[in-house]
Amino acid sequence: MKSYKQLVENIGIFRLEESLENPDTLQKIADAIKSKYGFEVSASKSTLGGGEPTYFLKVFGPKETWTNNIAMNSPFHVMFRIDSGTLEMSTNSYQVRNAKAKMRKTKYKNDADLEKKLMDYFSKNKSKIDAILNEDSSASYVNENKLGLLNALSVGQKRLLKMVDKKWTNVKFDLRTGMGEDMYKAIYSLKGRGFIEVGEKDDKYPIAVVKLKLTNEGSKLVNENLEEASDYTINHKTFSSAVQHAWSVAEKRGYEVDEDDWDEKVSLGPRKPSKGKTNSYSIDLMKKGKPVKQKLHMQVYYDEGRYELNMYIQ
Repeated sequence: MKSYKQLVENIGIFRLEESLENPDTLQKIADAIKSKYGFEVSASKSTLGGGEPTYFLKVFGPKETWTNNIAMNSPFHVMFRIDSGTLEMSTNSYQVRNAKAKMRKTKYKNDADLEKKLMDYFSKNKSKIDAILNEDSSASYVNENKLGLLNALSVGQKRLLKMVDKKWTNVKFDLRTGMGEDMYKAIYSLKGRGFIEVGEKDDKYPIAVVKLKLTNEGSKLVNENLEEASDYTINHKTFSSAVQHAWSVAEKRGYEVDEDDWDEKVSLGPRKPSKGKTNSYSIDLMKKGKPVKQKLHMQVYYDEGRYELNMYIQ
């Protein structure tokens, strides 16, 4: 008698345990993307936790788009996670999100189907990606008004800025916690915006130590008080209070929240974050009952008995 796994394989559905039929497939796809579009691409895999490996495909814009020669500062950077028949894309590039160039989480049947879905993504979004890469990202940061810039910073970025001085300071990051990891990731995004300088670093797990100091621009930002400059309350006693406050602030700014999208992503979405974790949402907005391109972006982080809200509309 055939096992359930064999039956599933025989009817052409993705295999339950293996992410790829051929481990070399992802590198071939990476080479094809680099050759056709000129992007910088890397393929890797992780075997943490045992079992079948999870594969990752990281794609960055050409090196000339890397501010300060840092790949993550390219306005176009995305990562694809390939795991047991599921293809999922993530990015922290606001340009990619604004251009609606994200891929929905999807299933693939085999290596050939995976390659088709990835190549189709770049083919269908070529004009959007070109527009992103031709955008002067440094100018866009300069032209942001002060309130918009503060609201667009993540909780991790705000916390990190408060820990840095105009003199070189050794900052410790506990990489075992969600906030420690978020703050560590914020280093180079803040450096790319010209708010901090980065010196010597010791990346040993679980406690990383990095020498940092504020630039003049970063010092101005901190001196104006990050929390007071925002037009919303950051700390809340409950998760419900945090997300409902974000809804209220959106309405005060003249928007209507799409109730169906809210119900799907928030009310019926993931459970409230556990300690050290963050839930992120992007909610559709309307004006006078008609959809608009702006979205309500919010992150809720839980730690030490409080829920920290970070939100902006973009």
